[in-house]
Amino acid sequence: MSPVILSFCMLSLLAAVSTTGADEAAGDHCPSASHKMGKIGGVIDYGCRVGKEMKVAMEMAAEDFARSSCSKQLVLQLEDSSGDLAGDASFSKASLLRSSTTKRKKI
Repeated sequence: MSPVILSFCMLSLLAAVSTTGADEAAGDHCPSASHKMGKIGGVIDYGCRVGKEMKVAMEMAAEDFARSSCSKQLVLQLEDSSGDLAGDASFSKASLLRSSTTKRKKI
């Protein structure tokens, strides 16, 4: 077999494998009819650096979970505590559970 034909076959195989991996990473390997929705939320102080990092980390974790699980989709519900985590946390938590106006991000 000539080196040109062998190289062409190897490149074709490599292209096919890399395309399949990209489809799976994008979540295309899951049938759309099998998705179930779940909700997860939290009260975070958006005004500080740690709160912003927590928000990004929760969004990334929810995206990773959604990508790895074919049967679950998460709706991330986050609420800003406005810096008062001790006083308003219990009130915010209760309102987060009841509220339909909370910022929702479907992952």
